[in-house]
Amino acid sequence: MIDSQGNAWAADNFIVGAQNIDKIWAGGLSKLAPNGKPLSPPLRGFTGGGIGGPGFGLTLDAADNVWVTSFQAQTISKFDNSGKPLSPPAGWNFNGQLGQMQGIIAAPNGDIWRSTR
Repeated sequence: MIDSQGNAWAADNFIVGAQNIDKIWAGGLSKLAPNGKPLSPPLRGFTGGGIGGPGFGLTLDAADNVWVTSFQAQTISKFDNSGKPLSPPAGWNFNGQLGQMQGIIAAPNGDIWRSTR
């Protein structure tokens, strides 16, 4: 996703070298400036807020907040545009009812929709 400042955001689905071990799908979020300069911490990107092995998608809401689902952690997480987690430390899991999610979108009215695999 591209935010209102032209920065690119990506969900880091897994840590390189660990893709054969499901339990190590613990990547975070990467943010790149329009010129390609990394703006997120090296290796794992932004973490916290319950993110753990994000799905293949993320979304930005109208306020440039980043929303991401986690395949491994089975949570939804929210970050501000600087990469600070806004969701609780364990994310939102709705009492374990979310399952292994992949995609997420923000609707124009502010609703957040997610999809499972």
